[in-house]
Amino acid sequence: MQIYESLSMVAFVAFVLLALKYSPNLIIKKGFYFCVGFYATQRFAWEFFKPYEPIIGPLNTFQYLCIAIVTYSVFMVRRETRVYRTA
Repeated sequence: MQIYESLSMVAFVAFVLLALKYSPNLIIKKGFYFCVGFYATQRFAWEFFKPYEPIIGPLNTFQYLCIAIVTYSVFMVRRETRVYRTA
Protein backbone atom coordinates (compact mmCIF):
# COMPACT_ATOMS: atom_id res chain seq x y z
CA MET A 1 0.00 0.00 0.00
CA GLN A 2 2.87 2.37 0.60
CA ILE A 3 3.54 2.75 -3.13
CA TYR A 4 -0.08 3.74 -3.76
CA GLU A 5 -0.02 6.29 -0.97
CA SER A 6 3.26 7.68 -2.28
CA LEU A 7 1.96 7.92 -5.83
CA SER A 8 -1.21 9.66 -4.70
CA MET A 9 0.83 12.21 -2.74
CA VAL A 10 3.04 12.77 -5.81
CA ALA A 11 -0.17 13.53 -7.74
CA PHE A 12 -1.16 15.97 -4.98
CA VAL A 13 2.21 17.72 -5.20
CA ALA A 14 1.76 18.04 -8.97
CA PHE A 15 -1.66 19.60 -8.37
CA VAL A 16 -0.20 22.04 -5.82
CA LEU A 17 2.61 23.07 -8.16
CA LEU A 18 0.11 23.71 -10.94
CA ALA A 19 -2.19 25.60 -8.58
CA LEU A 20 0.73 27.73 -7.38
CA LYS A 21 1.21 28.92 -10.93
CA TYR A 22 -2.39 30.07 -11.35
CA SER A 23 -3.57 30.84 -7.83
CA PRO A 24 -0.68 31.14 -5.37
CA ASN A 25 -2.73 32.85 -2.66
CA LEU A 26 -5.16 29.94 -2.54
CA ILE A 27 -2.37 27.46 -1.87
CA ILE A 28 -0.56 29.73 0.56
CA LYS A 29 -3.69 30.31 2.64
CA LYS A 30 -5.35 26.89 2.41
CA GLY A 31 -2.68 24.47 1.19
CA PHE A 32 -2.21 22.76 4.54
CA TYR A 33 -5.93 22.02 4.84
CA PHE A 34 -6.05 20.76 1.23
CA CYS A 35 -3.14 18.43 2.01
CA VAL A 36 -4.74 17.14 5.20
CA GLY A 37 -8.08 16.60 3.45
CA PHE A 38 -6.50 14.88 0.47
CA TYR A 39 -4.40 12.59 2.64
CA ALA A 40 -7.36 11.59 4.79
CA THR A 41 -9.52 10.97 1.71
CA GLN A 42 -7.01 8.69 0.03
CA ARG A 43 -6.26 6.96 3.33
CA PHE A 44 -10.00 6.33 3.81
CA ALA A 45 -10.02 4.47 0.48
CA TRP A 46 -6.91 2.40 1.24
CA GLU A 47 -8.37 1.27 4.56
CA PHE A 48 -10.91 -0.88 2.69
CA PHE A 49 -8.02 -3.13 1.62
CA LYS A 50 -6.74 -3.72 5.15
CA PRO A 51 -7.95 -6.54 7.40
CA TYR A 52 -9.32 -4.42 10.26
CA GLU A 53 -12.62 -5.34 11.82
CA PRO A 54 -15.50 -2.94 11.19
CA ILE A 55 -16.88 -1.25 14.29
CA ILE A 56 -20.11 0.35 13.02
CA GLY A 57 -21.42 -0.65 9.62
CA PRO A 58 -18.74 -1.47 7.08
CA LEU A 59 -16.22 1.10 8.41
CA ASN A 60 -13.33 0.58 10.79
CA THR A 61 -11.81 2.91 13.38
CA PHE A 62 -9.32 4.44 10.97
CA GLN A 63 -12.02 5.26 8.43
CA TYR A 64 -14.04 7.09 11.05
CA LEU A 65 -10.91 9.00 11.98
CA CYS A 66 -10.40 9.88 8.30
CA ILE A 67 -13.98 11.15 8.10
CA ALA A 68 -13.33 13.37 11.12
CA ILE A 69 -10.13 14.71 9.57
CA VAL A 70 -11.80 15.46 6.23
CA THR A 71 -14.59 17.23 8.11
CA TYR A 72 -12.00 19.31 9.93
CA SER A 73 -10.27 20.14 6.66
CA VAL A 74 -13.48 21.25 4.96
CA PHE A 75 -14.48 23.28 8.02
CA MET A 76 -11.14 25.08 8.10
CA VAL A 77 -11.15 25.82 4.35
CA ARG A 78 -14.65 27.27 4.64
CA ARG A 79 -13.67 29.19 7.77
CA GLU A 80 -10.63 30.66 6.06
CA THR A 81 -12.84 31.67 3.13
CA ARG A 82 -15.27 33.50 5.44
CA VAL A 83 -12.44 35.21 7.34
CA TYR A 84 -10.86 36.28 4.06
CA ARG A 85 -14.15 37.74 2.76
CA THR A 86 -14.85 39.76 5.90
CA ALA A 87 -11.31 41.11 6.21
